[in-house]
Amino acid sequence: MWDKKPTSFADIVTKDAAEHVKKISKDIIGSLVDLSPVDTTQFVSNHNVSLDKPDWSHNEKKLLGDRGSEGEGMSTISSMPTNKLHDVWFTNATPYGNELESGQKSAQAPSGVYTPAFLAVAQWYKG
Repeated sequence: MWDKKPTSFADIVTKDAAEHVKKISKDIIGSLVDLSPVDTTQFVSNHNVSLDKPDWSHNEKKLLGDRGSEGEGMSTISSMPTNKLHDVWFTNATPYGNELESGQKSAQAPSGVYTPAFLAVAQWYKG
């Protein structure tokens, strides 16, 4: 009757949920990069993606170009183990980040960056 042991059900659900978290997380980092204003590329280069605890590091000399830290974020997300669920943190400790998020400092991001990115991705996955 069963092709799999009932005890393996939790493992299957955890793996599926973790893969879903990875997909959503990749959409989030992509949206953050898409919505980030680009001048010196310092802001877009300092998006940090970390697992299970926030990474509030900032490097003012980190200038990775227009797509910024997207590759680093994708790498962190892709390497996330799927044997358990992880908290995925998206942070940016650039000194002027709070002003950007409140719609100041850049005409390229009049509504901020993080809020519109999270709202957009939430809408994509809305039920």
